[in-house]
Amino acid sequence: MRNQVVSPTHVSRTTKHFNKWESCTQCPLHAHRHSLVHFRGQIPAEVLFIGDHPEKADDRLSKPLLGVVGDLFDEILSKSMSRVGKFRFCITNTVCCLPSTPDTTELRPPVVTEIDSCRTRLIDFISLVSPKLIITMGGLVHKHVNVSLPTYNIKHVKDILRESDRTRDMTIKKTELEICRELERVRANG
Repeated sequence: MRNQVVSPTHVSRTTKHFNKWESCTQCPLHAHRHSLVHFRGQIPAEVLFIGDHPEKADDRLSKPLLGVVGDLFDEILSKSMSRVGKFRFCITNTVCCLPSTPDTTELRPPVVTEIDSCRTRLIDFISLVSPKLIITMGGLVHKHVNVSLPTYNIKHVKDILRESDRTRDMTIKKTELEICRELERVRANG
């Protein structure tokens, strides 16, 4: 589930998209990134998941939702697919650069000006992916993704990991069911 797969009909558009944004300097986050974290998954995709920002492992490997957070996300996706059948998915973030500063190793949520600076890239990417459904992860993301496609918000996986063991299992099951329900709804409507 951690590969990047681009259909032959989308290779040219995907390459143009990456080339356009690879040297982006529209906000201060570019100064501290190791790489631009574009996506993982498939293009085009039936479902586009959008998180808030890359984590440190994502920045090193240029793909979103890796490490422990990615392991849990992949588990949730796998269980969802076992219920509704396989679906093409893609993952990206509202910002593609690590939101940290050189004076601290702590990550922080992106601020509105950083999200706004990356909005054109995100809208271009949504167009490239052509999803039937967008699933945002976390309230910050949901608040800033305004598109005319079916959109649903789930709890971000990194927030699920912060829960106690007892509540975490319930939240994981709830998240799996929400993904399945929303995907079935979109499939039923065409």
